[in-house]
Amino acid sequence: MKKSFLRLLSVLSKSIDWHNMPDFFIHNFASDTAGAIVEMIKKEPRDSLSSTIRLQAMATIIDLSKKHVVKAMGSHQRRILLRTFLKSVFSLPLLTTLQVRGVIRATSAQYTKALFIGTLQTLNEMLQSLILENPVPSELERILQLMDSWMQSREDCLRERAVWSSILLLNFVATEVKLDEASPFTRLGHLVAVLGIRCGDPVKAVSSKAAEGVHHLVSIAWRQKIAQLDRKNVEWTEQRNKEFLAAWSPTVVLNSPSRIAELGRLTPLNAHPDVHGSTPRERTDFILTVMDGLTDHCNNNCQPTAEGLLSAMVNSGGTKVEKAADLVAAVCSRLDSVQQPSSRTLMMKFVGLLAGEAEHLDTVISCLLDYSFPTDSNSAELWQFLSADPALGGQVMENLVVKLQSHHSSEHQASHKSAAAADLVAAVCSRLDSVQQPSSRTLMMKFVGLLAGEAEHLDTVISCLLDYSFPTDSNSAELWQFLSADPALGGQVMENLVVKLQSHHSSEHQASHKSAAATRALYEMISVSKSKDATNRLYPQLLMALLVEIHFSLGQSLPGDKVSGRESSRQSLHTSHAGVLFESSSAVEALKMLLLCVGCRFELTVMEKEQGWILLQSPKDHLHGVSLLARAMLHYACPETTRMLLDLMIPLLDRGDKKHRLTTMAFFVELLRYKEAEKLPHPDTLDRLEEWTKHPSPVFRSLGLRGLGILATQPGKVEQVKALLPAILWGSDEMDDGSILEAISAVHNLLQSLDGSELTSVARKLLPLLSAGRPQVRSAAIMLFTELLNTVKRRQKHLLQEEVTRSLVPLLLHLQDEDPDVGKRCQKALAGCFQLLGWACPKQINSKKAWHDHPQMVDKICQHSVLKLKSVSDILLQCLDHLQSPQAPIRRAAAIFIGCTVQRSEPAMVRQEKELILQCK
Repeated sequence: MKKSFLRLLSVLSKSIDWHNMPDFFIHNFASDTAGAIVEMIKKEPRDSLSSTIRLQAMATIIDLSKKHVVKAMGSHQRRILLRTFLKSVFSLPLLTTLQVRGVIRATSAQYTKALFIGTLQTLNEMLQSLILENPVPSELERILQLMDSWMQSREDCLRERAVWSSILLLNFVATEVKLDEASPFTRLGHLVAVLGIRCGDPVKAVSSKAAEGVHHLVSIAWRQKIAQLDRKNVEWTEQRNKEFLAAWSPTVVLNSPSRIAELGRLTPLNAHPDVHGSTPRERTDFILTVMDGLTDHCNNNCQPTAEGLLSAMVNSGGTKVEKAADLVAAVCSRLDSVQQPSSRTLMMKFVGLLAGEAEHLDTVISCLLDYSFPTDSNSAELWQFLSADPALGGQVMENLVVKLQSHHSSEHQASHKSAAAADLVAAVCSRLDSVQQPSSRTLMMKFVGLLAGEAEHLDTVISCLLDYSFPTDSNSAELWQFLSADPALGGQVMENLVVKLQSHHSSEHQASHKSAAATRALYEMISVSKSKDATNRLYPQLLMALLVEIHFSLGQSLPGDKVSGRESSRQSLHTSHAGVLFESSSAVEALKMLLLCVGCRFELTVMEKEQGWILLQSPKDHLHGVSLLARAMLHYACPETTRMLLDLMIPLLDRGDKKHRLTTMAFFVELLRYKEAEKLPHPDTLDRLEEWTKHPSPVFRSLGLRGLGILATQPGKVEQVKALLPAILWGSDEMDDGSILEAISAVHNLLQSLDGSELTSVARKLLPLLSAGRPQVRSAAIMLFTELLNTVKRRQKHLLQEEVTRSLVPLLLHLQDEDPDVGKRCQKALAGCFQLLGWACPKQINSKKAWHDHPQMVDKICQHSVLKLKSVSDILLQCLDHLQSPQAPIRRAAAIFIGCTVQRSEPAMVRQEKELILQCK
């Protein structure tokens, strides 16, 4: 089937007139094709080579690339596709290994060898085809970078395969392809360094081919540079270029790998003056890659070569780099993993050479200071090395003294400015109540706005305003509204308030006057029409911050606000009974204002109709209110907004304390219903939900189970959720009622995908829940049990006979349940049980009459149902258990049933089972 699919794709690639196809069709086709091929290749075994699937898949990609379809996949998807092919082909074991393991026989060795060679050749042809489809330097760099890890592998055969494929591709580009002249190389230094390090490989086949690769890569890069000159200069330069490349043959590179570093210096001397050598960016990339080759994480068999390259680069102008800070940071971050003394000395010498350049001295010292706290042996050794050179050591010490003096001066100045700004804002806030003239009030508020408009004062102004905004009065409300009237400034202020609120939630465990003031400030600013753009931009962050604030403030009361005539329309926001402010109502009103401002009128209607605001302010039902709001938004909000909320949720799931996390989790779980949620990484989402199901908190468990139940409704994730069936089901003995209900719901969504043994396990776990204490749990368990009976296939019925017979007594007794819904569901479940067992269903089970008033009815039920079972003891034991039921009708029904069973059973059988019953009890 796979081969037919690949052949069909190849036929389609040749049959369709792609030039007349719309772009969206080509893109969707390419994307779906890439995804299907990637999944297909991933399933191919890497420890053997027995099928032609890999070869045919790569041949299909070649056909598609000839029609420029692969290019339509986009760079990210092409990278995934190519990485999958490289991993699948390069990681194949050697033929000798397969023979030793007995995977292939001697008779099939020739076929496997031919298939192996053909697969490698097709891989190389596919790489060449991708270059022909997109002949730009970036495509060549992308392919070679994907081979980096394989060229640095510790296994000889893997390095050899990767280097061989790289050289074939480079030779093809150098001799057969003309790359786009307008597109430059961006990672040339890195690629030259990777191949250069391999020139010192102990495996001769690897080192010789790597030297050849350096030769081809430099040739391609120089050709790109001279292509931009006028025709006369090109002819002159190409002649010198041929002479230079002849002098720098692969043999020269192989015998002296360290000379590769001299290429950047030699190029301008041998070419036209307009042709520049390696750029500072290329030298930076070269040095960073070589430094990686010195660490313990890399294949150390080429460490001497890496040392030689770094030393040669330093001596040939390596300090002419693009970003000295990047290189110093690279040394500091890698020094701990470099154990070879010569390599450590060389890296520190390089830092010293950088610091010796006047243009880099300050940058080097600043970067070293960033990595010197806390001080460790590596940073100490670096400072000591710099001081070993008297001239350089003096410059470094002088720079450090200047920095220390400047720091003291700037710290004092900044502190002084900050204090002055705070005093001015405090003066405005304290005097505003006594200023009645509108023009004067506007002028004072405008002054506060000007202060806030200065980046250095923004945080100070907001902090000071928050101190004066609790309790809230008309003056502070007017100030916040005034700041939001300027769209640019209002956006900055709102963003700062959100950050402060989020920071409070991360560091505190309950609401405070600071968070209360920030919440009310946000309400005032959101209510201003001119702040609508800022509100829309910050909507996801505002929404979550306010929801978390509601949770933080549940059950707390803070001093009441002073309410003036101006804000009587906002009385519900600021005051409650007896002048006491319940902080959660403030956050709820701010949330309502937010939804109203961004146009979420349908969501507001749903919350009002379903009493969502009451739920949000209830400590017991807060999360139900969050879930209700999330479902309403999922139903009515635009897809872009939902996607933004989903992206915001994921990093917040593991932040803050329990209240913060629970609010975010409840919202996130409901968003899993969104179709775009299917694109979330499967392992991350499923692992997180499974972890929640094992959490000691029942609320965490309930949310985890709810999330799994929602994912189970998505066709693409049924199998992944099904694999977690033990986590969903096996903890039901210790679960709280809420978690049990969510587990039942999740299993219900999985029923159609379960096989016979899994259905049996589910039935076995449901048996004790049929008599659960809470009516909702009993009802849900009985309903799921009925659905299970309807789901089981005929050939699977024998697997469930034991569980079905054990369910008869509890289902019959709960026909007398106080909850009429439970009784009705028991009737349906019993009908399914009798059908599965092949028994006639007694009509008395559909009667609503009380058993104690109609004992003959119980006698008929006994006669046609449980007495058909062989073990009387099982019936009596189950009835004895129900004598402890908290429901009087169930206890009475159990007693009647025991009498009926004993009366209908043979005396000898009852005496025989008596001792067993007593032992069990």
